[in-house]
Amino acid sequence: MEKEKSILAQNISTLRKAKKLTQSELAEKLNYSDKTISKWENDDTSPDIETLISLSDFFGVTLDELCKRVITSSKADKDIKKNENFFTKFTRNKIVITCISVIFVWFVATLVYIGIRLGTNISAWMSFIWAIPVSFILLIIFFSIWGNKNLVLIASSFFIWTFLMAVHLQFISLNMQNIWLVYCLGVPIQFGIILSFLLEKRKNKKETENLAENEKE
Repeated sequence: MEKEKSILAQNISTLRKAKKLTQSELAEKLNYSDKTISKWENDDTSPDIETLISLSDFFGVTLDELCKRVITSSKADKDIKKNENFFTKFTRNKIVITCISVIFVWFVATLVYIGIRLGTNISAWMSFIWAIPVSFILLIIFFSIWGNKNLVLIASSFFIWTFLMAVHLQFISLNMQNIWLVYCLGVPIQFGIILSFLLEKRKNKKETENLAENEKE
């Protein structure tokens, strides 16, 4: 006879289905294996307290609701929709903040350009070139704060090459020859960033596998 599942096991399954996720998809988002998710839903094992908090945040329910109250499919749909609306608004706010910050960088670059042109006859177009890598520095900071490692990798790569481009153009204006060789510096730096990203990703995957093994024991 099949054993009766705990409230927690039922709720994890109900909320996952309400969010239209497979066990594998949920496992990927939480950095666990699909076998671990299956064990939770079959009530073979239970998540630790930190994972329970992550689950409650992910599904948009309280810890008390997740562990002690049976969540029906209709309530799960309502909670998921409410949570998605919150994250949509939160994501929109992040985009607005990022855009305002980048616009401010270009505003400062424009002020520098106008200031130089008003005071001298020196070409000031380089202020806009330097605004490009500075913008990517801001993106790296914001993406790091918000925990999006993939976007951090992309922004870091763009920063490297736009910074080297700015250096190249700056010294070309000073009539320095062979300054194009500065781009050679970008190759090992880019390789190091990608390698660091892959190693961290592999480390996280290994920690997840080890955690799954410990749960089996």
